[in-house]
Amino acid sequence: VGEGKKSTPLQTLAASMCSGITCQTAVYPVDLVRTRLMVNPGVYSGPLDVIRQTYSKEGIMGLYKGLTPANIFAVQYYGTQFFVYDTLKSQYTTFMRASDYPRKATPLIGIPLGAISGMAGCAVAVPFQMAWRRLQVQGAGGRPLLYTGVFHCIQQVATKEGARGVYAGMQANLIKVAPTGALSFLAVETIKGVITRCRIDRT
Repeated sequence: VGEGKKSTPLQTLAASMCSGITCQTAVYPVDLVRTRLMVNPGVYSGPLDVIRQTYSKEGIMGLYKGLTPANIFAVQYYGTQFFVYDTLKSQYTTFMRASDYPRKATPLIGIPLGAISGMAGCAVAVPFQMAWRRLQVQGAGGRPLLYTGVFHCIQQVATKEGARGVYAGMQANLIKVAPTGALSFLAVETIKGVITRCRIDRT
């Protein structure tokens, strides 16, 4: 894998995209239930009622309405996030150093690089998150059916609302993903360090 046992940024990109799609698909009905409860107060009595009403009116696929843009979002977000993180970390460890003697990166490097990579992923993927949310709730609670798919949704929003509509919620998302990315990669680097030390102790 990559050079020796280290994965390359492109391999990390492909793996993170696949993992993003897998996770998104697996938990999607739960996310749909949460969203419909939030935007349709009083329409449903609880999570199970969302599932019951959605299934009776829209069938099993109703529980996966908006899955395509959600998966496109996952590919864009997680792919960009991990690719940017690996690239920045590689640049940090080799900057003004011989490639054979890289700088040692402590787990704390995950804080700034994780925040930056999380914001980069958000900037790339937020239009698809907007389409995902709008497709999730259309037709629910008497809401009109306005969009036929993810790209039709983005096109209609861009035409009627401009860039502000396409990137709606961008600032709030950036505030959320910066600390989330920082803590996530701090945890990743810390756990990797523990595992590495355990392997060394066993040898």
